[in-house]
Amino acid sequence: MPRHAMDAIAQTHQGGAALDALMSRVRDSAAARGTHVARTVVLLPFAHLLQPAREAWARQVPEGFSPRLETTKTWSSAAGFEPADNDVTGDVARDLLAAHGLLVRAGLGSHADLLAPRLVEAAHGLMGVASAIEPRSRTAWAARMRGAIAPGFDTPLLSHEGALAHIAIEWAASSAFPTDNLFAP
Repeated sequence: MPRHAMDAIAQTHQGGAALDALMSRVRDSAAARGTHVARTVVLLPFAHLLQPAREAWARQVPEGFSPRLETTKTWSSAAGFEPADNDVTGDVARDLLAAHGLLVRAGLGSHADLLAPRLVEAAHGLMGVASAIEPRSRTAWAARMRGAIAPGFDTPLLSHEGALAHIAIEWAASSAFPTDNLFAP
């Protein structure tokens, strides 16, 4: 895209005005509730909005305290999460070791070398969903998932795929994730 086109977009972009309006609402809302702004968290959808939001706050309140600006990722990682040995983590090497052990415990040890990468792939596919569910609700989520997939794997030909799906669901449901602290009081 030509440079002059980018300049035109930058001149007509309304993002700064929207962030200014948001910070004004944050300031007014904190004041109306009698809440100190330094104890206020503003949850933004994308990390690239953090700096522009800070700049918008500085335009609104050039001196004094500012709210805590976070995304779900920055907020959840602030607690220093450390996964347990059997948690699905997103780290392929670590998860392959855990998957191998899960397959052995499920009676599929003779196929573990072949099935472990597929189990990791399935569990990684479920991580985003499982981590967005409140930890105490994950058992119910797993039960719904098991019920939903059961009819698709009811033939002997698909027994390994069915076992992988069930193990992946249970693994994701029983794992802890960095986002768990977002559900804490």
